[in-house]
Amino acid sequence: MFRCCCNEERLSGKVFETQTTPVLLEIVGAMGFRRVMDLYCVVKINDTEVHRTKVVHDDDSPIWTVLTGSLCPLKIPVETALRKHTTSEVSISLHYRFITVGKVELMFEELLNGRGERQERMILSPTENHAYLAFRSRPATEDDILFFERTKHVDIEGLASDINFRTVAYNGRFRRHRKFIEDKEYFLVRPGPDPSRPRQETQWLMKEQIETETMKPSHNWISVGHGRLGTIYLEVLSCHGLPNMDLAQSSFVSDPFVGIVFEDAMVRTNIIWNSLNPHWLPWTNRAFMFKVRHPTSLLMLGVFDYDDVLTDHHDPIGRVVINTSFFRNNTEYILHYKLHHDPDQIDAEPRGTICIRLRVEWEDESEAMQLTFATAPRCVINVDNEKSYRVLKYITRGSMDMDEVTIDTLKLYLRELLSYRKNLCYVLDVFFEIFLWRGRLKYGKGRSVWFPLHSVVLFAGSLLLIERPDLVIPIYLYGISWILLSINYHLSRHPSPWKQVKKSEEVNMMALSGRSHFNPVTIEPNQGVEEDDKLEQLDAMKTERMMKLITVLFRFALKVHRIYSKTNLSSFDMTTDTASKIDFRIIKRFVANRLTYLHTAVKSLCQTSRLIRNFINWESYATDVVTTNCFMLATLWLIFPFNTLVLWIIRLLALVFLGPWMKLVDILWVHSWYETKDELLDRIERGDCRKPCVPDFDSMLESDFFRKMVHSGRIVAETALKEKEMREKLFGPYSEAVPHYDNSRFPSVPLPQSSATPLECEGVKRRHDILYHIPGQMLEGSLIQKRPRNDQVALDAAREVAKAKKFD
Repeated sequence: MFRCCCNEERLSGKVFETQTTPVLLEIVGAMGFRRVMDLYCVVKINDTEVHRTKVVHDDDSPIWTVLTGSLCPLKIPVETALRKHTTSEVSISLHYRFITVGKVELMFEELLNGRGERQERMILSPTENHAYLAFRSRPATEDDILFFERTKHVDIEGLASDINFRTVAYNGRFRRHRKFIEDKEYFLVRPGPDPSRPRQETQWLMKEQIETETMKPSHNWISVGHGRLGTIYLEVLSCHGLPNMDLAQSSFVSDPFVGIVFEDAMVRTNIIWNSLNPHWLPWTNRAFMFKVRHPTSLLMLGVFDYDDVLTDHHDPIGRVVINTSFFRNNTEYILHYKLHHDPDQIDAEPRGTICIRLRVEWEDESEAMQLTFATAPRCVINVDNEKSYRVLKYITRGSMDMDEVTIDTLKLYLRELLSYRKNLCYVLDVFFEIFLWRGRLKYGKGRSVWFPLHSVVLFAGSLLLIERPDLVIPIYLYGISWILLSINYHLSRHPSPWKQVKKSEEVNMMALSGRSHFNPVTIEPNQGVEEDDKLEQLDAMKTERMMKLITVLFRFALKVHRIYSKTNLSSFDMTTDTASKIDFRIIKRFVANRLTYLHTAVKSLCQTSRLIRNFINWESYATDVVTTNCFMLATLWLIFPFNTLVLWIIRLLALVFLGPWMKLVDILWVHSWYETKDELLDRIERGDCRKPCVPDFDSMLESDFFRKMVHSGRIVAETALKEKEMREKLFGPYSEAVPHYDNSRFPSVPLPQSSATPLECEGVKRRHDILYHIPGQMLEGSLIQKRPRNDQVALDAAREVAKAKKFD
């Protein structure tokens, strides 16, 4: 069952062969020590040391990980392991400097029978009575042995996964990149011609030919990730109008490439040397198949200028954040996005545009729609050098770390808060029209009739609430549902197809029936641009009108206040002001000491405002959940006698906690530690200055409930720290959490020239030639965490295909 090996032992000049069984032991951690120490563990077999962990400093409950020597491969003699009821032959001793703090003794049979589950043993110690050691064990496999033989796990399956640019050996910027033949301008195809055709056909092409070749289907696709929910097909086609980042070298321009982050994987395209309008042709590294784990995962793209200097970083040009959950199934999109240097601020200068081709295919669209209401998995990406980490951080966060406490970030947050006054004015204008019964009901094409539906609903609901105040809760819930559904009605029929949201009725029908009700759509370039411009101008005029009205009212209130202050006796100060001079140094010191708190408060307020904005604008699927739940709860409230139930609950609470029997509670329990006023006065007269008594809450920590809570928290901490250290060993020490929702101030919206076309054969998947597979960084397992089994099989199969390919 287990792979055995031979171990030579020299005794009295003779050589004996002893068969051994490999066992993997993991020292998880120790807990229950009464003081903080620098602890390490020593593993011995028959009094022979075979392993020693590193020291965990200043901790009374240390946790060992793969970086501190938690994993220990053991070779157990077979003849000893097969004997039952043997004495303990494996010992784990805990040491503090040169002092042995305690020891745990284990038997070979116990380690062999382990299946990777977490076990605890009491530490035999003369000084510690309640200290425990947690460990895991199981028979070792060949993969476990290989894990210890290699110092670092590095997988370079192809060019796209080479985010560290180890395979970049050719710099095409020094070659002539254009020439004239018969008065026609030809451009050098970069990074190289089509390898499937004669070289002279695609080495030099005209601009129109490059545009035509760019739109052709990609030759090879790269599979990324390990999700089973669906697939996102992304092709990076071109960029236009990129700024020149090589200003120091006037003869050269930028060398752009695109980095892409999706869930727990990061890939990149080819480098297009010396170009501000790069095109990635079908035979280049541009096509990716992202396997989806969660339907609301963000697709993040960043454009960079490649820099081959080791001490310098790749210059960021711009980025785009795409929420793919709003795209329809079986529809091919040609999307143009404006590149933003940072979505948290308005760019001072243009950063260019990017063009991509996108398609989303769900295995089961109804299942994907239902999973949108579930929490997205936590995704983290690790890289092994700072240069790659700068690329990863820019793609996920932007050019500015808004979590850093600086004057610049504080100014951006305050500027954002001031910008929301326009939204507030727009909302006030809507309420103004509702109160004045100005609403109109549209019918037909461009026709409307005076029928203030929202005013009628508000009037009827208010009258019903006055007559039946017991219906305040269902009326309130129905009101929330009505407001959100009205917003969805207008946004789902927005003249610009790129600003539309999915209709609430279609989402609910899919959730109820389990079948897709979203039909593929056709969107022409510049569709609805004129209507969108008129609507934006109308909204701007409404906002400006309300803001002017508020300004006039505010000035009028100030004038009234000035008149009143001159006629009021209390406004005159009769005392002398001794603090007339202002010490600006004190003010500066005060502001500097409290900048952190101000930054935290303003940041939280901005993030909350963004969440509210996304919620109201139906950019979050939580809006549909809240709308549906409010409607259902309000209906249930009207059907079932919840009023009677709430009334009796209030009565019981008043009877239990406000009755005269609370005096018994005071006599039997509270009086022992919370004295009365008369008793405190008696203590003052006697000169008794003892500290007031408080209840012994520490004794509650000894209860079974708190013990279980502490134990579960300990396991969570062990798992998190173990995963963090394992990821650092496998993928690199630099890590970045991938955001699972777009909380940018300016979300990325496709430009009007974007288009959408339904697929010819609905439900029939296209064939794609997969070049190689790039697994994500999700790990699973108990002792040595590895990639999922199915992902590893795909990786091994793709490596065989990649052997026949050459990557520049």
